[in-house]
Amino acid sequence: MSTDTEKLFAEELKPNEFSYSLKIWLTSASLSPVIFVLFDLGMVSVMAFLFMLFFMLLYGLLFSAPCFALLCLAVKLTNRLKYSLGIKKGILVLAGIVLTLVPFYSYYPQQEYFKFIDNGMIYCYLFSTMTAIIFYKLHPAVNKLIEE
Repeated sequence: MSTDTEKLFAEELKPNEFSYSLKIWLTSASLSPVIFVLFDLGMVSVMAFLFMLFFMLLYGLLFSAPCFALLCLAVKLTNRLKYSLGIKKGILVLAGIVLTLVPFYSYYPQQEYFKFIDNGMIYCYLFSTMTAIIFYKLHPAVNKLIEE
């Protein structure tokens, strides 16, 4: 193999746990408020729309920052498992569901379960988190490059 091909092959084999976690977190924290506010677009003015979107993005990033750290840890540990990529992503989807619900439960601890489940914002965050986990490419952890 040529040197350029070897570099490209070696780059493809590097695990990308941090960038994968960052993409998931930023997608969930930025896309979810947009989806949620778009449902109210016809009912509010443009200024109210922008105001709501700004604060939802700001609070979404702030409240989910600790969950981002836990997501990085979950991705790193899961990627080290010797399972197929599909099983790893399934584990990460379950972890993503838990980590998506944690800020809501910690912010609204007094809510009854059935009132809590009616909150449409939760579904926007769950949808974007699960979609990002499945959509983005996770490079498996490889101990060493096998030379032929």
